[in-house]
Amino acid sequence: MKKLLLGLCVLAVSTSCGTAGQAEPADRSRVVIVFEDCPNQLSTSRFGSNMTVGPATTVDFVDSTGALRHYTPPLTGRDTLTVPAWGGYAEIMHRNQAAEDIYYLLEGGDTVLFTYAATGRPRLRSLLSELRTRRYNLAEEDARAVHAPTGYSLKTVCTYPRYRFMWKMLHDPARSTKPREQLERYARLCPDLDSLGAILDAYLTDFAARIDSLERSGALPAPHADHLRRSLRPQNGRREADLGVDSLLHYPSVHHLTRRMAYAPRPQEISPALCRRLAADTSMCRAARAAALRHLLERIASNDGGWHSYPPALADSCNRIYMALTGDESHTPEMIVGKPHLENGYTLDLVLEESDGRRHDLADVMQALRGKVVYVDLWASWCGPCCGEMPAARALREAYAGRDAAFVYLAVGDEREAWLRAMDTYATQSHDGINYRVLNADNSRFLKEICHRRIPHLLLFDRRGRLVDDDAPRPGDPAAREAIDRLLQQ
Repeated sequence: MKKLLLGLCVLAVSTSCGTAGQAEPADRSRVVIVFEDCPNQLSTSRFGSNMTVGPATTVDFVDSTGALRHYTPPLTGRDTLTVPAWGGYAEIMHRNQAAEDIYYLLEGGDTVLFTYAATGRPRLRSLLSELRTRRYNLAEEDARAVHAPTGYSLKTVCTYPRYRFMWKMLHDPARSTKPREQLERYARLCPDLDSLGAILDAYLTDFAARIDSLERSGALPAPHADHLRRSLRPQNGRREADLGVDSLLHYPSVHHLTRRMAYAPRPQEISPALCRRLAADTSMCRAARAAALRHLLERIASNDGGWHSYPPALADSCNRIYMALTGDESHTPEMIVGKPHLENGYTLDLVLEESDGRRHDLADVMQALRGKVVYVDLWASWCGPCCGEMPAARALREAYAGRDAAFVYLAVGDEREAWLRAMDTYATQSHDGINYRVLNADNSRFLKEICHRRIPHLLLFDRRGRLVDDDAPRPGDPAAREAIDRLLQQ
């Protein structure tokens, strides 16, 4: 009865993103996915400091137009996503703790519930079939598949570059010259990769044989068997030859190949000539060429995350090549650039969006707040520590109500709908809280100048609009009030 009630509840929830409408169980053209209390998967402190990854997405899927879409479920409660199934199957990518991308093959017509282990690792359950549940989790039936202390797959632990680097440093003959505190931290964080490597080799051999046996017996359909075999290989078993097959562009794993292709050239190699070569490369199907060009355009528009400056003329030329190939004028990337404004040695070039869609420059916002001490909180709806500070942030606003202090909340790397929901959830507008969403985080010089690498990230400006602390205390720290009080007395 509990399962039946859950299934009815799922089918009653309206689709929050993805293709429109809700799927009937018998409709094999789509899959309904329910996410329950999805933890933050976009950052992790597993490697000793807070690490975030891009693009800011928890789940990737291919929509009904063949385009790759990003989606991040809310941190609390349930949300429902409907994705199209191609040929009776839908592949999705689910990120796990920033460092691992897990690809799942779901059967068309199914309704799948995602819950999460204490480590954050996804767990899948078909609400319509126990047999499907077993197929989705087949790779993890063997206890060796997942490294229990971290929640990463054993393959990820043994191959992830940060773990490999720590292991190398710990076994470097010259390790005696390394700082003792650093080596102690690596020893605490890094598993024994030599021992785990032997276990991984045995597991991969045994699991490959199990896949073959189940497929021969008819217990495992060929698409699932092929998907599981690919999961044993690097890059989910995808190769550049897959880019020549139109039907494979229905899989996020193949789209991710086109993204790697677009990000392979060095900045100085990106030119209209490179775009023309991509558009004319007949070793790739037209959909793959279009996807690679889209990623290249996004790279140009973001100025490589702010590390390189591409001229607008390059974006225009490459966009014309993309439109000539596809006829698609809807994907023109917007190069959002703030007005140049230097204040106290910092370039206040952030472009900000209000909840009603109006845009402002940080320079103008700070000019309007002249005469007040300004406490700025860089945060995001998906950031657990950020959200955990919100009760203290509200208390801080209450403590300075009616005084010459302003509290500004800048959401970084956040989706608009998730940001709006979080504003309501945490009442960040109460007691005159000022809220914006940052639109140009990828190409902002200001964020580079303040060494913005993690959130929450707090800033403190004096009455003259000068940034006096680019790593201010958090709202719950008594030092925050002491710092504000000092500036108010000046």
